[in-house]
Amino acid sequence: MSVITPSDDDETRQFYQQLRQCEDHLLRMTYEYFQEDLLHIVENTSLQPLLRELQSRNLPDTEKYHSLEDDRRRLARTLLQDIYYLGREAVIGLWVSLYVLRRRHGSPGLDAVLKELRHRGDTLVEQILLDEYGHQLSPQLKEFQIRHKKHLHERTEKLLENKPPRCDQREESFPFSTRYVNLIIVSTDHFRERSENELIETGVKHEEYLKRKQNELLRISPNKLFRWCHRSEQVPHMVMVSGVPGVGKTTLMQKVVHDWVKGDVYQRFSFVFFFKFRELNRLDKVSLEALILHQYPYLEEQLSNILQEPEKLLFIFDSLDESLHNMDFSSRHLCSSPKQP
Repeated sequence: MSVITPSDDDETRQFYQQLRQCEDHLLRMTYEYFQEDLLHIVENTSLQPLLRELQSRNLPDTEKYHSLEDDRRRLARTLLQDIYYLGREAVIGLWVSLYVLRRRHGSPGLDAVLKELRHRGDTLVEQILLDEYGHQLSPQLKEFQIRHKKHLHERTEKLLENKPPRCDQREESFPFSTRYVNLIIVSTDHFRERSENELIETGVKHEEYLKRKQNELLRISPNKLFRWCHRSEQVPHMVMVSGVPGVGKTTLMQKVVHDWVKGDVYQRFSFVFFFKFRELNRLDKVSLEALILHQYPYLEEQLSNILQEPEKLLFIFDSLDESLHNMDFSSRHLCSSPKQP
């Protein structure tokens, strides 16, 4: 199978050589890691140029995919699955094809994926493994982590169904797996300056805008909120999720905690702390230690050890708009000690 063609430029050949140096299991691991991104990219890429590019690299018989053109989601799943089963050369061929197409049919999502693949190299594999297996902990810390996960599981296993105002029905809770609908997160501030009422009244326009602009937006999977950013070329230490009231931000945060507890996402964080601003409003000035112990008192014995490695901790603060405290986000004078108020 010939993956490189005579018309490929030096940059494409360098990318090809980089992929060739990857061991089989690492190549498959990164391919699986990017599956959701690739599904969205293939689903929204012009079909004919993609199939022509694949065909020029002797990749699978492309005729079967023309019959699936009316169902782009199914087409994307079928194509990516076929590539996976064909093995190493097919996977490399798809990456190289997308790399060539990015100039003519690029999108923020495709650019982000290709740059992450090119620039992160071995560190990407390390991050994938870390998110899957987590850090090695001492027996004492492991014991407290298990206790902490049990506590968070009890807090997040049920999804509360909010009833509309003046509704006579009582609020009910359901298991997450039966009611959760995945939230689509996109990188845009198009609606950020619009009034709350206007946004609620024009929800249909919002949806139409997202469909119309989907190739211009970077789609972010909930399990990749802390992915390497191709703009800043670094992994973010802070992420802000914003959106209209009732769109699912709080539910998304609950889902992140719930999935961390189950071991499905973000195992790079040894401990996750989940706070709601409506509960923090009752507190006056407190230290970080006091804040944690107020909600998780059972961690007191090991808290100083837990805080020694801050890069292994994730703090989630929900519903910033409900905070009654004045916060200066532009301040350069930040608290440097977990014991300091």
